Amino acid sequence: MKNWCDIKDSIVTTAIDEEATWTEIDGTKKVEGDPAMLPDLERYWGAVPGIDAHDLAVASANDTEAWSAAFICYVYNTAGVEKADGFIFGRRHLIYIVGALRNRENSDQAKPFWLYDSVEILLEAAPARGDLICYNRYDKGVYSNHSYSSLRTLYMNNNDVPTGVSHCNIVVAVTERNGNQIIECIGGNLSGSVRYSYLVIQNGQFMEVDQDGTNPRAENDIFAIIKNLECS
Repeated sequence: MKNWCDIKDSIVTTAIDEEATWTEIDGTKKVEGDPAMLPDLERYWGAVPGIDAHDLAVASANDTEAWSAAFICYVYNTAGVEKADGFIFGRRHLIYIVGALRNRENSDQAKPFWLYDSVEILLEAAPARGDLICYNRYDKGVYSNHSYSSLRTLYMNNNDVPTGVSHCNIVVAVTERNGNQIIECIGGNLSGSVRYSYLVIQNGQFMEVDQDGTNPRAENDIFAIIKNLECS
């Protein structure tokens, strides 16, 4: 039987280590176009089944293939998460987002990765270490408009492979600073690198903030969270 508390710790540790890999000693960020980072991109793509990891890494280095989902797959796979656990590894975030929705809709306790919508995040599914916060985003000038409800309508009663754009960041800590509870996240392919981002919940909405919890600005793109029911 898996020790999910250890796995959650490993998810966080792996994400933090990868962020450090993309950070120079002076704090500046390495970026995807740096030839020295190609092996790291290939590591990430190696966690995605059914693709040529080298070719996709080269495409990512040339900024023609988004690699943020591959980064998530690498971190979770390295931590010991498997497809049998209900986490579906894929080149798009929606692959495992919809997988988590199906787990929940089927009440599948053997697959503990469950999707919760943006309202539930605020009321009962507060972000915690190892969770995935899911975002809508722009792609080629078009903004995605996913929600728990829309994904359930599109994919719950079929085996279709989800398509479309989205993004996820890993929650690595929830800390108190300057009177605010700050949700610290790490994501891949953020401005071509692996970076931290910071959120607070104020007045019933997510606000993106600076590292010290200041300069809040509305974050309207979050539509869901993937939580692991084990080791809550």
